[in-house]
Amino acid sequence: MKTRVAVLLVMLFLPGMAYFQTDADFEKIQYMANFRIHALKQGNIENLKGQKPAEGTWNYQHLIAYKEALKEERNIVYGSYIEKVRDKDNHFAYNYFAIETDGKNHRYYFVAIFEFDISQEFNIVNSYLFTYPESLKSWWMHTAGMYKYNLLKDIPEKYVYTVCPPPPFSEE
Repeated sequence: MKTRVAVLLVMLFLPGMAYFQTDADFEKIQYMANFRIHALKQGNIENLKGQKPAEGTWNYQHLIAYKEALKEERNIVYGSYIEKVRDKDNHFAYNYFAIETDGKNHRYYFVAIFEFDISQEFNIVNSYLFTYPESLKSWWMHTAGMYKYNLLKDIPEKYVYTVCPPPPFSEE
């Protein structure tokens, strides 16, 4: 019995030990990310006007096109998934995307990513917004790899989009 307690104590206090995730952790990641994405999803983009994003990531004009699509009530599908950030203990990324689709053709309006450090507080340590074709393609290639190599298997199913989303480019 003393050995079990000693092992448990050592495990609890090992520096740098990875935090064990629970369903509540994933729920909190999803809640915090959805709170941050809510305004964008509703088309409230005015707070982004005049921002100077990193080159090749996003453009305000692309977001205006999304806002117009909302007004026209086009068929926009939203999806998300949570992934473990490789090489960073206790870091997870929440990926959120908006795609217009008619069943055959599709158009990505944006991808938003929030990286969380859940080791102590649930802090967003990085965030990204993509609207440019090359940045969307790069995100999708990463995402396709996550699905192809089953790298989301340790994430509870309800926090993973059911299938790999379609590519943001023609497959000709």
